[in-house]
Amino acid sequence: MRPHVLTIKAFGPFKNETVIDFDKMGNGVFLISGETGSGKTSVFDAMMYALYGAASGSIREALSSDKYYCDLCRNESPKPEMRVTLTFSNAGKDYKVVRRLYWGVKGLSDKSSREATLTSGNATLASSTKIENRNDVTDKITEILGLNADQFRRIVMLAQGEFQRFLEAKSDERGVILGRLYQNEQHRDMELRIQAAYRKLQDLIKSTADDIAYYVDDLRRPANLDAETDACLLAAHPDLMPALDRM
Repeated sequence: MRPHVLTIKAFGPFKNETVIDFDKMGNGVFLISGETGSGKTSVFDAMMYALYGAASGSIREALSSDKYYCDLCRNESPKPEMRVTLTFSNAGKDYKVVRRLYWGVKGLSDKSSREATLTSGNATLASSTKIENRNDVTDKITEILGLNADQFRRIVMLAQGEFQRFLEAKSDERGVILGRLYQNEQHRDMELRIQAAYRKLQDLIKSTADDIAYYVDDLRRPANLDAETDACLLAAHPDLMPALDRM
C-alpha cells in the first residue's frame, strides 16, 4: 500500500484544509518533525481514520469521530464539515477514500452525521453512513489491503510502541498477519495436505501393527494347555521344546 495525497480539514489541529502530497517527497525516507502538540501524530491519525475510521495508536483507538473534530471549529456557526481524503494505491490499482463528519447540509444541525466513500477510477466500491470503523468502506479496504485496522497499525503505521506489540504477539498471531502480508495461502494449503497425509500414514501404521499383533497372538500357545498336553506334544515332537520354553 502506498499513500499518494492526504487532505485534511477540520481534523485535529488542522482547522483549514491541509494537503500533504507524499508523491512530491519521492521514494526515499522523509521525516515529519515538529514540536510537541504541533500535529505530527494527527497526520498518521488522519491516514488511519481515512482507511479504517480509527486512530494510529491503540491508546487513542477508542476515540469517536466527534473527538477528532477540530476544537477551533466547535463554536463556529455554521459548523464546517470535517473531511479526510486519502488517495492510495495497492497492487497496481488506485483508490480514493473520503470520510466526512458534518452537521446537516448547512452545518446548523445539533446532530452530527457520518459518511464514508471508497472509489477506484469512476467506480464506487463502497459507501456507508454507518459508524466509520464498522462499515462497508472499512470492510472493503480491509479486503483490499489484507489487514484490519489493528494489524495495519502494528506493522505498517508503526506508531510509537505499537510495533513492540507485534513483536510480543503469540507466534500463531504473528503467523496469521505475516501470512496475509505475503499471501502464503498455497504454502498453507500444502502444509495442511502434508499434515493430512501424515495422519493417514500414522493410522495405516497403527492398523498394520494391530494386525501383526493379532496374527502373532494366534500363533502363540493357548493359555489352557496343561502340563499333560505339553508332555504329549513333546513326546510326538521333541523339537518343539525350545518354542514351548519361549511361550
